[in-house]
Amino acid sequence: MSTAASRFRKICSELGWGDPRQGLWFIGIEERQGFEPGDEETIDRLYGHQEYFRDAAVEARTRPPDPPPQEGRSRSTYVEAYIAAPLSGSTKDPSSYRELLLRLGGKVAHANLYPLGKPSAGSPLPSCYEDLFGFGAGASEMERYRDEVRRIRFPRLREAVEVLRPQAIICMGKGYWESFREALAIDSEAKAVVPGKLQVHEVRRIVMAPHFAWNRFNRSLQELTTGVLREWGVTLP
Repeated sequence: MSTAASRFRKICSELGWGDPRQGLWFIGIEERQGFEPGDEETIDRLYGHQEYFRDAAVEARTRPPDPPPQEGRSRSTYVEAYIAAPLSGSTKDPSSYRELLLRLGGKVAHANLYPLGKPSAGSPLPSCYEDLFGFGAGASEMERYRDEVRRIRFPRLREAVEVLRPQAIICMGKGYWESFREALAIDSEAKAVVPGKLQVHEVRRIVMAPHFAWNRFNRSLQELTTGVLREWGVTLP
């Protein structure tokens, strides 16, 4: 039986989903889906596969035949498809492209800064996470959790960038721009595309954007983001 510490390390080591090698990465704040009491066996089965991202091959190795692999991870995939579709040689329609998003060979991947899902980014950790991962509720436990993520997950993310060489990275969530800079070891000055809303680090090809909610990241900002990626020469299958 695994321990809370080993389960947390497994969760920290898996960064997200999709086809990340030399592709376009979207990085959000935290996982949408959380864990429930008694999920120890599920965590042991699904995680610890030594890959940076969960692609179709990993899904096939780790998930049982029933239920099938998860599709359409969150509403943010609509925005991601709208940004990525014009860069694709196979389709320019965002609705159709969303069905292909994160597929093997698609060169689009989605990661998150923080690996343990909860009701919202500002909410405390669920009480069951103490047994599952060793982190209880409360502000001090949240800070300890974030410190451990910085220690374990952030270096793993930087390592993945060096190994997988993404064409560009879009970081989503203005309130966490400094955390993205820390996680990706960004030390360059940002260039404002839209002051206070959209900025870029051109040498590293990293875009800092608002959260992908419709009321924060509108079509105008989406189109500007696609324009930046085009200028950088980002192309997708």
